[in-house]
Amino acid sequence: MRSCAVGFARVPGWPDLTEDVGAVRAAIARQDRLQLLVEQYPSGGFHQERIVGNPTQAPVKGEPGHRYALVPLAPADRRPLAAAEVPDADGVLRARWRTNRTRADELRTYLAALRVGDTVTGVVSSGLRDIAVHIDLNDDLGRGVGWLRIPEMAWGQFDLGDVAPIGREIRAKILAVDYAWEQVSLSIKALQPDPWQVFADAHEVGETLSGQVTKLVPFGAFVRVVPGIEGLVPLAELADHDITEPEQAVSVGDDVRVALLDIDLARQRITLSLRTTGD
Repeated sequence: MRSCAVGFARVPGWPDLTEDVGAVRAAIARQDRLQLLVEQYPSGGFHQERIVGNPTQAPVKGEPGHRYALVPLAPADRRPLAAAEVPDADGVLRARWRTNRTRADELRTYLAALRVGDTVTGVVSSGLRDIAVHIDLNDDLGRGVGWLRIPEMAWGQFDLGDVAPIGREIRAKILAVDYAWEQVSLSIKALQPDPWQVFADAHEVGETLSGQVTKLVPFGAFVRVVPGIEGLVPLAELADHDITEPEQAVSVGDDVRVALLDIDLARQRITLSLRTTGD
């Protein structure tokens, strides 16, 4: 039967066919549940017939070249089952008995051994532009199962080619293991200090900081005070007098002194003021 497996994802099968007619009749006599008797002709064709445990009624003729097998009709009794993978890594279709572990079985065992929070290493193998990259974890079974989304690559702004180019080895923290998709969600950022928490620990509200204007928007201006941290100076905090647009007070690239009005760690925002410092 192994040689007759066809290209389905999972193929139920029966024990090896045999020409030992006596053994088949004895097996029928030992069983009292309805079974399926399968007969293979010398030409390769098959005939199947339901039988009850009575060897005298079983059509086992024992003709030359004929082979037989018994298949229990109760699914729970069908041991072993044949499993066919379509195809193997080398492109060849092979049938395996269920008692033999397949690569899919080994992959699930590998995934089960991973723990959320563990640190793993791997190599960037491919990517989806502006979405994520696939990571080959350091195991033959881990090829392509790592999934590193762009928001989890680094804190702040960065160039994908600088953080996770194809072929680079990386260290990352496991965020989740998805058995359905056979995918491990990873994060490089989780291994790095949170710059917002570092900033909050180092600075207090009311402190004066140096920074550079990076962007103007209708409601104010953004100022970078440390690498990766930018704060908003609301329009009302840009000058001591009334203005209608930020260009009336500052320009992109200006070096300024700002006062720290508020730190919102939950939303990763800081509020700044130019009025308090007199700049």
